[in-house]
Amino acid sequence: QEVAYAIGKDSRIGKRFLNSSVGFGGSCFQKDILNLVYLCESFGLKEVAEYWDQVVKINDHQKLRFARKMIRNMFNTISGKKILL
Repeated sequence: QEVAYAIGKDSRIGKRFLNSSVGFGGSCFQKDILNLVYLCESFGLKEVAEYWDQVVKINDHQKLRFARKMIRNMFNTISGKKILL
């Protein structure tokens, strides 16, 4: 917790970035990981590339799993409902 507090003091990161949620959000982090996958493949590091590719896939799965659970808890429809995240 102390480390997270110290990292949150960095204005490039901020304290809100450290509050975890379902998967990682935003486009930059996933884009950076996919670039890492590309670099690993370019250097012949197939296993490392596959590992990071799986991180992205698991993250996508977690977001989809969360969305499905939310819809299921709203009686399998979001029609006519207001959702706030």
